[in-house]
Amino acid sequence: MKNSYLCLYFYFQSFSYEKQYALPIQQTVYYRLRTDRTVPKIQNALQELSKHNNPHPILDLIKVLLDKDLSFRDAQGFDEKHLKMLLIPYFSLSASHYVKSEPEWENGYPDILLLKRANVTTKYNFVIELKYVKLSDKNKRVNPNDKTSEEIVTKVEREARIQLTNHLKTDDAKRIENLKAWLIILVGREWKVVEEIVL
Repeated sequence: MKNSYLCLYFYFQSFSYEKQYALPIQQTVYYRLRTDRTVPKIQNALQELSKHNNPHPILDLIKVLLDKDLSFRDAQGFDEKHLKMLLIPYFSLSASHYVKSEPEWENGYPDILLLKRANVTTKYNFVIELKYVKLSDKNKRVNPNDKTSEEIVTKVEREARIQLTNHLKTDDAKRIENLKAWLIILVGREWKVVEEIVL
């Protein structure tokens, strides 16, 4: 398990963009994963995903990290790339799946792909479309034509749903047995949308 911690630590060091925000996230996740109580919880949550197609337990653990360990200043620079940086190390602890970030498909790049490991008995593979929307105060609109927070979330959700649906129509997706597709949208620190997309 110690080697897994080191792999996750150096995984974060490979990100060269916005290091002032990447470093606190790296340190926070590394600290969390070092605690004996956290890793079994993550692994149990990942089993719930792999066996029962239920992502909510692992997302609940990510939310604990967001709520307790990321400061207001960290959150100011937080974006979709950093959200992915939180999820991928957790998914990487799965005994049944390996993680591919933004694999090249014929019509674009799905955010996260979880593929069954060889010689492991589990039912599902997963493709995840991940979006992050910053909280904004709709009363602070500069002019009446500016979108409200609700309108922004609705637009992001609509576009993400189309994007994920298009991914599922590709030959890349059709070649993957028992592929489950999830649309996940974080608004501020709340999971606003966690929805399975079925063609």
